[in-house]
Amino acid sequence: MATVFVHARLIDGTGRDPRDDASVRVDDNRITGLDVMPHRDDAVVDLQGRTLMPGIINAHSHLGGVALLQEDTVPAAVIAAWTFEHCRRALELGITTCRDTGGLDGGVPMAISQGIARGPRIIPSGPLIVQLGGHTEFRPEWVMDPCVHHQGVPGLARFSHVVTGPDEVRAAARLAFKRGAKFLKLCVSGGVTSLTDSLEDSQLTVEEISAAVQEARARHTYVTVHTHNNEGIYRGLEAGVECFEHVTALDDEAAAAIAESGAAVVPTLTVAETYRNNADFLPTEVIDRIAGVKEGMSRAIKVAHAAGVLVGCGADLIGPNQKDYGLEVALVADIVGPMQAIRTATFDNARVLRIEHQTGSVQTGKLADLIVVNEDPLDNPRALNDPNRIALVMKAGAIEKNILEA
Repeated sequence: MATVFVHARLIDGTGRDPRDDASVRVDDNRITGLDVMPHRDDAVVDLQGRTLMPGIINAHSHLGGVALLQEDTVPAAVIAAWTFEHCRRALELGITTCRDTGGLDGGVPMAISQGIARGPRIIPSGPLIVQLGGHTEFRPEWVMDPCVHHQGVPGLARFSHVVTGPDEVRAAARLAFKRGAKFLKLCVSGGVTSLTDSLEDSQLTVEEISAAVQEARARHTYVTVHTHNNEGIYRGLEAGVECFEHVTALDDEAAAAIAESGAAVVPTLTVAETYRNNADFLPTEVIDRIAGVKEGMSRAIKVAHAAGVLVGCGADLIGPNQKDYGLEVALVADIVGPMQAIRTATFDNARVLRIEHQTGSVQTGKLADLIVVNEDPLDNPRALNDPNRIALVMKAGAIEKNILEA
């Protein structure tokens, strides 16, 4: 039986103006018609003017990044419980796809795809590939090397894989792909949560980055890198990297180089916004390092758009008790306006993830990843961060949440 949504205010994700009194037909897992009349046997859902739009795509998540600095003391069961709770919360907020950029392997996506757990469609990178002493290399400083240190749970999550030299990069990449990674993520600059480097530091050599790129391209996929500075961008471009996360210091010259290469950028505003005020699990020294990061990424969004770079977005939340996945759209809207922010979190994020032929917009032939919002997000983008205002969530044609009558 097909489902037909009628009397919808349609925001299709492409940036086109919204359409009132629209209808959308779903057969099985696909959108099969727009502005159609229901058939006699169809299930009709009257939205009574509510907003119908594509499911949100979070292009930078760490759903299994629960322990981080406490991995040696937090049981795997607690990590698993929080991971699945994060997945549930994301789905409740209308997030139908997550690109997990460090942590999850293929295990959690398998559990969700088999219907054992609730959550968005997950595209995982496996562990971050990082240098000794680099960002997310969380082993204690004053221990013998090598030391016995928690290295995650295969089939659940491992946050980082420490490497030295191109051969170890290749081995880490091959293991990540064996365990279900769909792309690779490297750290090529210092980061906020690591205390043995600075955001201005460069990490991994061009040869090491190139080894990961070669392994990814052998599997018809790509490498994205964490970088707050422009040196990381230039090293990445030389090695063939196709996506850059955070890009806090992006300037016109670096943006032009990215645009020429055809790569994308994914600034992450939510993590900087929320962890200034709500991150009890992180040391004070880490919180202090967040200063100026949101402002830098806000500038980067403007610079990247001006240069014609494909810009995505992601919440980048870490730790336990993650929430506010839907805040990213509102924070981006403060910079580029609500319609562009919605396009960024749907159609453009689908392009970043290379799944725009499958999802990211309300168009005939695409997967029926749809959400119904009780309030117009063009008027109030923060409605997308309130699960009580997300009235219905459909993922690939299956209704995952429905509180229309509540």
